[in-house]
Amino acid sequence: TLMLYIPLAHQLGLYNIKSELEDIYFRFSDPSEYRHITNKLKATEKDRIKLTEEFIRPLENKLSAAGIRYKLKIRTKTAYSIYKKMQKQKVPFEGVYDVFAIRFIIDCDTDLKTEKDLCWKVYSYVTEEYEPDTKRLRDWISNPKPNGYESLHITVRNKDNAYIEVQIRTRRMDDVAENGHAAHWSYKGIRHEETMDKWLTSVRYALEHPSEGQSDDLPQPPSKEIFVFTPSGELRILPAGATVLDFAFNIHFLHRRKGQRQGRFHQGKAQDRRCGGDNEGQEPEAFIRLAWHCGIDQGKEQDPPGPRRDGVQEGFRGQGTAEQKA
Repeated sequence: TLMLYIPLAHQLGLYNIKSELEDIYFRFSDPSEYRHITNKLKATEKDRIKLTEEFIRPLENKLSAAGIRYKLKIRTKTAYSIYKKMQKQKVPFEGVYDVFAIRFIIDCDTDLKTEKDLCWKVYSYVTEEYEPDTKRLRDWISNPKPNGYESLHITVRNKDNAYIEVQIRTRRMDDVAENGHAAHWSYKGIRHEETMDKWLTSVRYALEHPSEGQSDDLPQPPSKEIFVFTPSGELRILPAGATVLDFAFNIHFLHRRKGQRQGRFHQGKAQDRRCGGDNEGQEPEAFIRLAWHCGIDQGKEQDPPGPRRDGVQEGFRGQGTAEQKA
């Protein structure tokens, strides 16, 4: 769950399913901590609602007078996210400032300059009314994250010394944040990615509404390619029908040879040119044999390469003779 399904849900933009899977994993992996954090969340729920109402009251007139149309959303962290933050910062539940966040979603045209100006305008109203902690300012509008995420995050303190995380973004930015890469492609207007966006949207809907269809009704992907993300978030494109072995070959073999050696396969034999370094003089036998098993030479049947080729051939011949005799 932690290594496969949660990252997969995140990359597909299935954030509700991702959060649900994280909490299910947490509930079984550490039941005592899970109960501790969920009980704390339940006990402080009324306080969060009251804090939100008091926070927005002095800002409503300013935003209305400025003609800014917006929607307010309250986002509470999942128990697992809070637990990770507690472990990372080595603080108790009460020391996590962003247990919940107040999010401004501004309704405006998708013009980048207009979006940025309005976000910073709302930021100025918030920081005029409440004391900001500038060390906790995160400007992902001027410098979006690699996955396209854009937002302004700031932690402020009210008159009762309560800390509140405020997130400011436009409707487009929120759509990208909630729906991941697919929404980012859609706003970019790229045709191939728009097709992929429609497919991902249909998959998301089918997974989040399982009672409305059968598992066999899931739409087929519109591409003859497979898109796979590495643990570091790098995208690899493989042909349809590729296996886990092909993915391993793509990552480990090609990446290593690009940085350390220059070589090519020709009729089942490895031609290797050394580039020096600590690995000089060592045959990459494991990778050569992996390439042979993957059918690297256009599907032709070749003898397995490597220094023990003759022994392998003898073994095959001996086995074949025994079978014929049997």
